[in-house]
Formats: sequence, C-alpha cells, structure tokens
Amino acid sequence: MLVCAQSNSVLAEAAGVPPRLPVADFMRFPAYSQVKLSPSGRYLAMQVPAPERKALAVMDLTTRKVEYSARYPDWDVVGFEWVNDDRLVFWINDQKSTYEDQLGFGLFGIDRNGENFKELCPTLAMQTSDQHFYFHYIYKSVFRLFAEGDEIIVKSNAENLNHPQLYRLNTRTARMSLISGGIPGDVSSWVLDKNNIVRAAVRYERRKGVLHAELIYRSSASSPWEVLSETGQESKTLKPVALSADETELYVVANSSHGTRSLFSFDIRARKLGDMLAGHPRVDLPKIDPENEEISLENLAFDLKTHEILGARYEAERGSAVWFDDRRARLQSGLDKAIPDHVNTIASFSGSRAVVRSFSDRDPGRFYLWEDKSGNIEELFAEMSWINPEQMSEMRPIEYLARDGMKIPAYLTLPAGRPARNLPLIVMPHGGPFGVRDDWRWDGEVQFLANRGYAVLQPQFRGSGGYGRKHYSSGFRQWGGAMQDDLSDGVKYLVAQGTVDPQRVAIVGASYGGYAALAGGAYTPELYRGVVSRYGVSDILLMFRSNYWREMNDEEWFNYGAREMIGDPDKDEKALQARSPVNAAKNFQVPVLITQGSKDVRVIPKHATDMAAALRAAGKPVELMMVQGEGHGFYKESNRVDEWTKIEAYLKKTIGD
Repeated sequence: MLVCAQSNSVLAEAAGVPPRLPVADFMRFPAYSQVKLSPSGRYLAMQVPAPERKALAVMDLTTRKVEYSARYPDWDVVGFEWVNDDRLVFWINDQKSTYEDQLGFGLFGIDRNGENFKELCPTLAMQTSDQHFYFHYIYKSVFRLFAEGDEIIVKSNAENLNHPQLYRLNTRTARMSLISGGIPGDVSSWVLDKNNIVRAAVRYERRKGVLHAELIYRSSASSPWEVLSETGQESKTLKPVALSADETELYVVANSSHGTRSLFSFDIRARKLGDMLAGHPRVDLPKIDPENEEISLENLAFDLKTHEILGARYEAERGSAVWFDDRRARLQSGLDKAIPDHVNTIASFSGSRAVVRSFSDRDPGRFYLWEDKSGNIEELFAEMSWINPEQMSEMRPIEYLARDGMKIPAYLTLPAGRPARNLPLIVMPHGGPFGVRDDWRWDGEVQFLANRGYAVLQPQFRGSGGYGRKHYSSGFRQWGGAMQDDLSDGVKYLVAQGTVDPQRVAIVGASYGGYAALAGGAYTPELYRGVVSRYGVSDILLMFRSNYWREMNDEEWFNYGAREMIGDPDKDEKALQARSPVNAAKNFQVPVLITQGSKDVRVIPKHATDMAAALRAAGKPVELMMVQGEGHGFYKESNRVDEWTKIEAYLKKTIGD
C-alpha cells in the first residue's frame, strides 16, 4: 500500500469565485518539468531553476546531496537523458528570447559532476544564420539508450536532410557509426533487438502516385531484409514497436475492428497478424505523434536491457496506461488510489525506485519519488508552485452529436465558483488540425479564461487525432465545411443545455484554430460576438503557395498528403478560395482581433496583413497585433503576457465577463 509522505488537498473546491490572478501566472514556464532516475536508481537528474535560467542538476538519493551538472548564463537546459550512472546528454535553448533568437538545441554530453563536456551536435547558431535554418539544420535526437557504456543510439539526418537514419554515438568522443544502413527508400519505425541491432522497420515508396508501405524484417545483422507485410494504404500500415524476447513475434500497432490503433502480436514465421494485446474501442493505443503519425517512444515503456515492451500510454477522456509488467501494474494501481482524481504517470523506473509525475485539470503537475522497500511516495516538488489548484477550474469531458450524427468529443471548462447557467463562452479549436487533439490537463490559456469568468469549449472536431481512423479521415477536405460545423454544433448544444448565453459567445484559436476563428466570423457570423485569430491561416491558396510552407514540409506531404487532406490548389482552386476567410471579409459582423509573429514561417505574416486589409476595405473593425521577432506561437514570456492582456481587453469589450 502506498503512503503519501506529504498530503495535498489539491482538488478541494474553491469557496466562491476565486480572485482574479495575474496574467503572468498562467503564462510562465514551469520551474520544474523533467525528473529522471539514473539506470541504477541511485541518482536523480532534474531540470531546475538556477535561479534565472534552467539548469541540469543531479541528486544523490543516498546522501540527498545536489550538484549542478550543466548551468549557463545565457542558455536554458530544456531536455536531457541519462547515458549511464555517471554521464548524461542534454540540449538547450533560450527561454528569455523570442522565436527569432532561438538558436540553441544541439546535443551535448557531460558527466554528472559537470566534468568532461563534449559537443555531440552543434547548436543551430553554430550551424547557420540563414532564415530557413529550422528546416535545414543537422540534428541528432536520442532514439534509444544502451543498458551500459558511454554510447547511445540517435536519429540523425547528418547524411541526408530528408531521410534520417540511426547511429551509435559515443558521448565521450562524438564518434558515430551507422546502424540502419542498407535499406533503400524512406524508412521509419525502427525496431532494435536486445543487442541494439536494427531488426525491423517500415519502408515507404510511392508507386504511380500511390504510397506503398512495407513492414520489413531481418533475422540478424548479416541477414537480408525481407518483406513481411505490404499495403498501398498508409492507414493500414503495421507499425512495429518491439521484438518479443524469443524473437518469434513482433509487437505492432495496427487498426482494430473498432477502427482504432491497437497493439497486436505479429507472427514472423507465419507473416500473420496475431492477437490484440491491448486496445480501446474509442481511442488509439498507444498515443500517436501528430507530426508524422509515428508511434512516439515516449508513450511506450521498454526494458532497458531486453528492449521488451512493458506498457503503453493512451489518452481517452483522461490519460491512462496499460501494463504488461506486473510490478508496474501494481504500482499504477497503488498510485491511482493514493493520488485520486489525477493522471499518475510512471515517468522513470530504475532499480527499486520510480519517479511519478501526477497532474490534473487543476494541478499543473507534481513529481514524486516512490520507494519499493517502504512503499512510500514522497513529493519532490511542484512544477508551478505559484498555481493553487483550489483556485483553478474543472475541465469536463463531454460529447455531443454533430448535425450529421457523428459523435464529437470535447472538453468543457467551467469557471470555478459560478453557476453553470448562461455563462459567456469561448470556443477554442485546437491547431493542426489533422492528428492533433486536446488532452485532459492543466492548460494555462484555458485556465486564464476561466479565471476571468468564461466557460471554454474545446471541440475535438473531425480530423482530430487519437479517436480512430474514421474520426480522423472524416476531416479530409473539410476546412470551412464539416469541421467548422462541428464547432457550431458544439455551441448550439451548450445553448440548448442552458449552460451558455447565446449572445455572449466568442471564438479564439491559434494556427488552424485561428483559421477556424476567422471562418466562424466569415461563414457563421450570427453565432459569434467576438473573433480572435492567433497566427491563423486566412488564405488556403497562399498557404500552399508559400515557399516557407513548402520547405517546412517534405515533398511527399506537399505533393500528395496536403492535397488529399486539405484540397488540391490546382484542381480545387475555386472551392479553396470560397473557404478562405480573406475572401469573405464583407460577411463579418463583429470586430476582429488578429495576433501574429513577424518571423512566423509556418503561417507567414501575409495571412494576417491581407486579412486585416480585406476587413478594412470592407469597412469592418479590426486590430492587428504584430509582434516583432516572434514566430508561430510566442516564445518570450512578456510577449505572451502582452498578447493575452490584449485578448482579455478585447473579450471584455465584446462579450463581457
């Protein structure tokens, strides 16, 4: 049985309406965001405030002595991994600067006592000063750790910018050796055995305009590659994630009979999909990386020595996990009883100890140390100690029907201390849009709005990720169409429930969400009294024709994927023009606020300036906030505070609070 060393009533209901908290409280970076045990479990590495910058520090859990491993006056350590008990790798950036000045990252090795520093990959600043650096820099990212020694396995595009490979990397000498060579084409989803030999992968190849995916396998490092499975539809591709201990089976992610991604066994000899090991009828398991539909290794747990899969994380209404390892399953059960109403993740497990990260809709997160021998769980620190969970608002998972009968999951945050009747509402569609979803967690922007008295609706409209193939693909070619209807139907559902006041509804979105906000003002002007587009797309054809957008995405996505999912700018030009808000400025009935970063290369500033010009030409009130040096999302804290202060004033003027 787990016993909490420190008791925290973090979910107690606030008595009455909480005080109006400073905007900056919601926009600050967490003080602590990463804590990891060394392979033996003796040492604890942490990202810590030091005090003006984020540093890397290590605690000896035997003596409780803490020493800095990496600390710099002009850089923040933003990520790290253990190599072995004596050595770590880390990467950096500058959390006090704008997007334009983010020239960090890189990869570096260092001993836990701060000695024997080694550059393993230069920062962006050292590689280039070209404005396109974000798409053409050489990177090395940690793919897998060894059980011992000074080497790690990294994914790097050092030899081919568009097709990364796997390498062994010595963290003391920086020497690299290729381990994934000999496979022609675009390869991903590598699987390594216990000796760190690449044994399986997925190879992509386009044939006559159709993308073919092959699951390939070899029985040893010297054996030839053979095709185990092939499909002409990417959605039916088997994604390998691990090799069984006896090497007779692969563990793969494939579509289940429910249409959701699930974990299966695959018989190598019979070349046949086997039993489903874990799955969910409504959501994908494990979580999928929305950037490339890869199975993120962060959402899988592996044995460091055998590389066997131990469990998987997934996101239903709240985050959860399935464990194949009895020890972790028992720990998870104990955690959920000891810290109720939270998502409790086993962030790091070594020896007889585990680091647990616990968070909720009201609690940004806390780190705990679990001791197997005593069964105790000790709180280490809160990620954002200045946030009082008792003053935060509840985030409820809900579901409603779209006009065509499709079920739309959503999250509804209700302002604490206020009756859930006739509230002002902010509709907040997520960015992406494809493959992205919102999660049940503390969200600074949502909680800020709730603190100001607004209900916040986050619809997981069709096209969102994690809810199965049908929900995802139903959003194809539906920008400004059914995807937009899903937002409107969510508003109408809450109005019918009596939860919100139909005369006080605004839409606030970023990126694709910014497009959806403008589309709401253009195509359903009767629904919204306020429209805020944060670096949103206003012209779909401009998005396709932007050199920056082409460079940011590979040719495969630009020439095929985007045209299938959004529309073909050549064949569908008129339809895409009709669904571009910049061409419907005359329809707007309310003032519009647009915020934009001057260095945004994903949604270039011309989207904002053209939209503002079109509204002015149509005699419609608009305010454009152009923030110098910022990109797609504002990085500098003071700029985020200024943006949300502006949004707060706009909302108070248009729909009140």
